[in-house]
Amino acid sequence: MFSPQPSTQDILESISDGFVFYDRDGIVQYWNRRAEEFLGIPRSEIIGRNLWSCFPEETGKLFYQRYARALELQEHDVFEGYLGRADRWFLVDAYPSPGGLGIFFRDVTERHNRERELEETRARFELVLQATHEAICDVDLVQQHTFWHGDNLRNLFGHDPSVSGTPERAWLDHVHPDDLERVLREYNDAIANGADGFATRYRFRRADGTYAVVRGRTVIVRDEAGVAVRAVTAMEDVTAEEKNIHLLRQREAEFRLLFDNAPLPQWIFDRDTFRILDVNEAALIEYGYTREQFLGLTLLDLRPPEDRAGFRELVEHIQDERKNWANLRHVRSDGSILHVEVHAAPVQFRGQAASLATVNNVTRYRDAKQALRKSQEDYKRLFNNAPLPQCISSCDGQRIIEVNEAATALYGYSREELLAMSAFDLSLPEDHAALREGIRLVLRTGSLKTLSRHRVKGGALIIVEVNAALVDYEGDACLMVTINDITYERQLEENITALKVSAQKMVTRAQLNAQEEERAEIGRELHDNINQQLTSVKLHIGMARSRPDMAPELLARTEGLVQDAINGIRALSKNLVQPLFGEEGLPQALAELCASFESTAGFAVTLEVSATVDDPELALTLYRVVQEALTNVSKYAAASQVRVALAEVQGNLRLTVADDGRGFDPGIRGKGIGLINMERRMDLFNGRLEITAAPGHGCTLTATLPVPGADGGALFVAIAEDDADDRELLELAFRELVPQCRLHFAGNGMELLEHLRATTDVPDLIVIDQNMPLLNGIDTLQALGLEPRFRRVPKVLYSTTIRSEYRRGAYAAAYIEKSHNLAGIKNSVRQMLVLVRGRR
Repeated sequence: MFSPQPSTQDILESISDGFVFYDRDGIVQYWNRRAEEFLGIPRSEIIGRNLWSCFPEETGKLFYQRYARALELQEHDVFEGYLGRADRWFLVDAYPSPGGLGIFFRDVTERHNRERELEETRARFELVLQATHEAICDVDLVQQHTFWHGDNLRNLFGHDPSVSGTPERAWLDHVHPDDLERVLREYNDAIANGADGFATRYRFRRADGTYAVVRGRTVIVRDEAGVAVRAVTAMEDVTAEEKNIHLLRQREAEFRLLFDNAPLPQWIFDRDTFRILDVNEAALIEYGYTREQFLGLTLLDLRPPEDRAGFRELVEHIQDERKNWANLRHVRSDGSILHVEVHAAPVQFRGQAASLATVNNVTRYRDAKQALRKSQEDYKRLFNNAPLPQCISSCDGQRIIEVNEAATALYGYSREELLAMSAFDLSLPEDHAALREGIRLVLRTGSLKTLSRHRVKGGALIIVEVNAALVDYEGDACLMVTINDITYERQLEENITALKVSAQKMVTRAQLNAQEEERAEIGRELHDNINQQLTSVKLHIGMARSRPDMAPELLARTEGLVQDAINGIRALSKNLVQPLFGEEGLPQALAELCASFESTAGFAVTLEVSATVDDPELALTLYRVVQEALTNVSKYAAASQVRVALAEVQGNLRLTVADDGRGFDPGIRGKGIGLINMERRMDLFNGRLEITAAPGHGCTLTATLPVPGADGGALFVAIAEDDADDRELLELAFRELVPQCRLHFAGNGMELLEHLRATTDVPDLIVIDQNMPLLNGIDTLQALGLEPRFRRVPKVLYSTTIRSEYRRGAYAAAYIEKSHNLAGIKNSVRQMLVLVRGRR
């Protein structure tokens, strides 16, 4: 790949020779101005095309063969050739490299013509010599003498050209020893092989002992027999050109070294198409692409889709001067966003207008800068626009220096009135000693958070949370005081505490009622059935003693009564003991339950189970609902047929118990303790219970509840967090670990409770901050514990500090300390996700 620096390109455009560079595939990469003039083809029509597709008539001929040989052998080649299309003779210097072939060529047609006319127009030849910058060496191979024409030998190299008749090869004495063998071999080979001439480069010693780089072009004149009789050599001093070529190569190597090893990502792109032409290693590492992938991109591919329109408009205004583009966003190969600053400078790359882009990853700097700017803006707005009352006070509290509007609204004083007061004027006299101690503590530690009582202008007493910090205000040490009126919250907390006590009493009362009802049911069963059976046994035994002749019959009856009593006690025990779900699970347990009622209650039971229930708690709940339903049928329905079915319908479990008994009017008959117990069991699994009945048409009980984990929906996480920065970090962590999760944020515990009660969705996880206004974390957890819908939902108390007293109530499934960076928060979220993994 040939990509000269701008200065190198200037040299190539200024030299008198044509210059062409093509790569190993024959694709033309560079075509200078002189090449356009010599060959009549604009560079715009040939760069990027195969050279031989543009000159098909030359395929296989001299130029094609010599170029191919130079590339194959990686040897410099100099020759002359005639190009028919241009009708010109050219002297060609071909310089191979691993990347392609650089060709310097000049038009020598005129020299060829002059040589043909040399003998006829000697005078004209002398005039030409005066105008040229070449020393002409004329060797008579027959007489074996050397002649120097003109004065250029002296002008160029300092030697006296008047010395004529010197031996044939005397000029070789001035050739550099390191070049002599090669030049002599080329000279001899050209004469011996019948060549018309040859061209080469070598170092030629000047009269002062220094060496000039010479481009020598020799024409061999032969007689009719083909014997060489004369050799005319034009020696041109190309020292400056050689230095330029050396400088060009050196700069190319330096650029390559700097480009490939630059610590910052760099690439070269086409300024018209935005296609990336070359890229360094640092860019590959930063962006995660392979070199092949990167070279297949354009600048637009590196931009997020939503930024591309604006980027295109920006690039359309790029001029030749350097540009700095700040706050750009790029996309890595993994899709992550990179914030960068791009510095672009115009360059020439393979003969086309391009730009060198240097990229500085400023993601961390940008984040820090944004954080600093946000902090400064927040600090500026903190006072003027803060929703909470704030004031700046002297360090002794004796003078209020500044207040915001929220402070004037809270206390009822005007700004002027507050600035004429002190902190002691707002607090109660009995709290002044505590205020002085608080000020001393702030001066020692730098900050303080405490509760206090203040009095407003109308005389009302308020309870406030005071946050004081030592700050620099206009060059003086002052106290920044933030005041939060928590009077309402304190009243609300008292009300919530009373509500919790009342709710706990209701729960306890319901549990006691259920226990008493269950005891009464057991007592009725023992009294009405088993007790009567045992009384009959006693009477039969007494009659058998008094009537021996009837003893066999009476004993047989007694045996039957005893068996009935045993069966009754067994059934009663079975109803009280939690069933064991063996390998067959819930279906087998339901089959045994139905069989038991068939044998004792006198009605036929049809059981249909097509759904699978793996959750033991859910299985027990369904079992108890069926048990309670069949018990009610046996007591009240007078049914002959009962159908029990458990199936999965549209993502829900549906349990149906239907009988053909006498039925009843649900509007008249109230709910018994059994029906209430069934509804409570359904609430635990977010289910619902429906009763369909009518007198004379039996009764159908339908229980519907979600299939655990069958919704396939996104993870639903409800979060109570009052700090905006913590909310943002939590959201970033959840989105990265569970991209499809659904998050709901509440600013405090009260907002969370109101949202959860208003929606039918039950979250998979609840995360609660401890230190929040209105309702803190522990109180929120206690309130959720009273809600049957949320008892089974994993709850996490997420706080800066986890105190031992937080764990005493065992309200949360996990207690996790907050981290202050994204990596730590992601680890915390991973711990939270473990709690819900088994539930989904």
